[in-house]
Amino acid sequence: MQFWKFEAEGNSYIVVENINPGSVDIPGICSKRTGIGSDGLLVAQWLGDNTVHMRVFNADGSEAPMCGNGARCVAAFAYVNKPHLRDEDIVIKAQGATVTHRLSDTDGMGFNAVIQFERDPLISKHESKPRYQYVVGSPHLVILTDLAFVDLISDGPREEMTYDGGTNVMFASVIERGIIRVLPWERGVGIVEGCATGSAAAAMAVALEHADWPMDSDVLTPQGCVRVHWNANERMLSMSGSVSLVAEGSYFANSAR
Repeated sequence: MQFWKFEAEGNSYIVVENINPGSVDIPGICSKRTGIGSDGLLVAQWLGDNTVHMRVFNADGSEAPMCGNGARCVAAFAYVNKPHLRDEDIVIKAQGATVTHRLSDTDGMGFNAVIQFERDPLISKHESKPRYQYVVGSPHLVILTDLAFVDLISDGPREEMTYDGGTNVMFASVIERGIIRVLPWERGVGIVEGCATGSAAAAMAVALEHADWPMDSDVLTPQGCVRVHWNANERMLSMSGSVSLVAEGSYFANSAR
């Protein structure tokens, strides 16, 4: 099985083409000990010259509807395989959202990704606590808190189960105007070093908490930074970040266990 491994703002993903996910051992492939090591497996299928369908599988084998950093990895996969797309939009279609990418860094692989929402991504807000539930392609619970008191090992799985079917959890804190720091927990994965759509949800939540918050936010994850632009009136989201190709090759132990 041919694969490409990408890293995007703290997340690493394995991209493969046109496989039957049921025929491979996804947890084994994603394992750092027995496989390639990643936060998940992304199955890419070309729909046109500049359009790719993406399925997202977490490290535990469960499927997710969307992943922002993953979509950027698939956009990079498209660019690596079709360099003529340098000056064109690359459209990534997933179950949870359609994301349009444009290469923003000609010296590397920086991308700006845009999502146009048909409806407000805010699902619910706690009456008295700064807790917001969003669906930004995938569900994200944003908890605004002092990160010094967050224990991801215990707090992450407990908060994950507060939403029907489970949710990603973003513990977030304002550093200064326009700058947010987050600690992400992803359902099906656990502690991760980055999360783009979760970073976007955090910026949306902070904007509701602070009336003078700018449309542009730098969201600092443990291993990266996602630049988020959120226009609530037009329901237009853009996320900017980098991605790098880590490895490509063939994976042989691909039978499902």
